[in-house]
Amino acid sequence: MTVSNRWQRDRISPLALQLDPDNPRFELTSHSQEAILLHLLRDHDVIALAKSIIEAKELWPTETVLTYFDGKQHIVLEGNRRTAACKILLNPEILPESAYDLLPQIPVIDDETRNNISKIDVCFDYDRERGDPIVANIHAVIQRRAWSLVSRMRYVHREFKKSKNEQEIAQTLKIDLKTVKQLLRGREALQIAIHGNVWPDDEKAILYRDEQVDHEPFLRAVLSRRVEHHFGQPMFFDDGRPNRFGFSNLDQMVGVIARHTLIAQRRDTDDKFSKGDSVEDYLRRTWPIGDRVNEVVPCPGKEPDLFDMNRPAGGLSLYTPPNRKTEGRKPAPKPPTSTEPTDGQLELPDNPASPKDIPPNGPEDGANGSHMELETPPSTVSAHPLPADCTSPPLAPMALPDEMNSDAATPSTLPPVQKPRPLLLLEDIRCLRDDDRLKRLTYELTQLSSTKNNLTSFRLSLFMLMRALLEWALVYHYDQIKLPCRDDNGQHFPIGRLVGMASTRTEVFRDNKKLSERASTIASHWLKDLHWNSHNDMGNWSIERLQNIAGDLRPILRFILMDAVYEHFPEKAAHDEKAEGNCRE
Repeated sequence: MTVSNRWQRDRISPLALQLDPDNPRFELTSHSQEAILLHLLRDHDVIALAKSIIEAKELWPTETVLTYFDGKQHIVLEGNRRTAACKILLNPEILPESAYDLLPQIPVIDDETRNNISKIDVCFDYDRERGDPIVANIHAVIQRRAWSLVSRMRYVHREFKKSKNEQEIAQTLKIDLKTVKQLLRGREALQIAIHGNVWPDDEKAILYRDEQVDHEPFLRAVLSRRVEHHFGQPMFFDDGRPNRFGFSNLDQMVGVIARHTLIAQRRDTDDKFSKGDSVEDYLRRTWPIGDRVNEVVPCPGKEPDLFDMNRPAGGLSLYTPPNRKTEGRKPAPKPPTSTEPTDGQLELPDNPASPKDIPPNGPEDGANGSHMELETPPSTVSAHPLPADCTSPPLAPMALPDEMNSDAATPSTLPPVQKPRPLLLLEDIRCLRDDDRLKRLTYELTQLSSTKNNLTSFRLSLFMLMRALLEWALVYHYDQIKLPCRDDNGQHFPIGRLVGMASTRTEVFRDNKKLSERASTIASHWLKDLHWNSHNDMGNWSIERLQNIAGDLRPILRFILMDAVYEHFPEKAAHDEKAEGNCRE
């Protein structure tokens, strides 16, 4: 029977219908018919629906099942719950073994009901693309067994993956474009919360199967514009992509929010963020970092972990901004000092007061009680890079008074020495080789390594530059020591083989076993991330991983670019001349 030019009607046995693996209600690892049926039975009240069919002895005549015919079988678009209920009534033996505990709950069907549902009305089309918008309109707009917020997110995500633009999806669901973008971002955030963290079984059940959990607080806390105001950038972009460059611990952060907004709805706990709560206050309590993460310092005696899954939503933070006191927390008591030396203890001159003991307006003048201004000593840090054998920067020459030049000078009268700033990445590397490509790669890498903000803003570029510099440096090194590293076409070996040679062949770094060990570490631990971060998004691109790789790269790069002495090069002649001079002495 033909209903229209597009839709046709027929009567088909429910046992011959296939449940829809692409239904937005389903978020399953397996799309088998058994897995879908089990999911509907446990999480979508199919047994209760089966009991209502037994009471009515039929399906409601107005409830037509919509399917599409792919040439071999009918796949249900609308009416998966009704179809599943009829299936288990007609043949309970189709239940998978994992659902045998549900058998006693399935009502016994009488002959009249069996006859009425042995074949049901089906309206079908040959094109799923025409049926999906109708089904979406039924559930998202007309609200028949209304799709949950999660189901709508899944539908939008599925349609977006089909290359449908956001305007088409908004028109189908009769919602605005902004809501479509929110649903896209929300679906990605929920996926990360569920699959990016390890959850106990009871909490996993809440996240996976509890359809009554309100997801709106979670979406507000993750997608609000207040997130961008607080951290300086959004967690998720408009098209749903996670901002992993800006948040290296994004999975754990989203997991913390899921615990406070979703898990907390089923737990009697104070660690909760609800609909009416302020997102801004919640972020300040949970991640009290001011405007930027770098302004946060750990409190004494605490091991800081911003992304601890068990952190409370409120209460005292593990972190306290500098120069601020947290209410209710007393400063750690200072150990008592004794003016009398104990037995066997030498009498030492008085130590100068530490900076934290000096009042903010300067030390008091003993004569009149007023504050004296401290003189700022001249900077002693050189703007030039340090020689390789220096452990601290040379002091700038300064004229000292005669009394300070005497042997009686005490530590309290000497000028303070500023310690060198710790290395961020590879800013201390220099290229002393006559190779334009090596020089350019080294220059660009050291320039990006010299600023802390670049480790966040140009992280992907840094991974690529480190990979390129390591590859070209090894090729240069092998050419100088006459170790073959090219195929018959003149192309050098892939980076994996180049690093493997450095880790296994003793002639690569003669008399330097530590460099071979570093190469082995790179080959076994870091090479995949260097490769993946240059070619796809499978690698770990956190700042910690960047710095770990740089730590093992540094000695190899320093040796090849700065320290190694090669034959037939100017540095070789200079080295030989210096050696001859030492012998004459």
